[in-house]
Amino acid sequence: MIDFSILMHDLFGPAEIYCHKTFIYCRYVEYWIVSKKILIVEYDVSFHTLYELILDDTDYRIIHAYDENDALAKVEEENPDLIILDILLDMITGDTFFLFLKNIPKYADIPVIIASNYPRQKYKSLKEIDPTLVILDKTAINETLITEINAKIG
Repeated sequence: MIDFSILMHDLFGPAEIYCHKTFIYCRYVEYWIVSKKILIVEYDVSFHTLYELILDDTDYRIIHAYDENDALAKVEEENPDLIILDILLDMITGDTFFLFLKNIPKYADIPVIIASNYPRQKYKSLKEIDPTLVILDKTAINETLITEINAKIG
């Protein structure tokens, strides 16, 4: 019998990959190879749970970060296809983190969706830097999130 855990470790690194969904190992490998990655940068654990519920039936691989340091490490390690970014982080704001990413050439093309309870007008200047930026109201995120993600990375 093949030990797929060794194969998976060789392909993907440490064992955090075991906790996403319940697939048999060989199917799991296929899942991780073909899935586009979404990094959720959010300090509030309950919103991570909400995003998981909303995206549960999609083929996207969800990566979690709870502050800006964790987020930067995950961007470097995982090279996500899309980032969902909260405005409230630990030591800096989400818009500052957004500007930081857009100034690093290898990350500048990663699409970003900002999820906020603050008025959209506050972040209008960010759209001048990246016209493709999407700003969603967290209270209506259920209806629009998957549509916006599919439009960005389909």
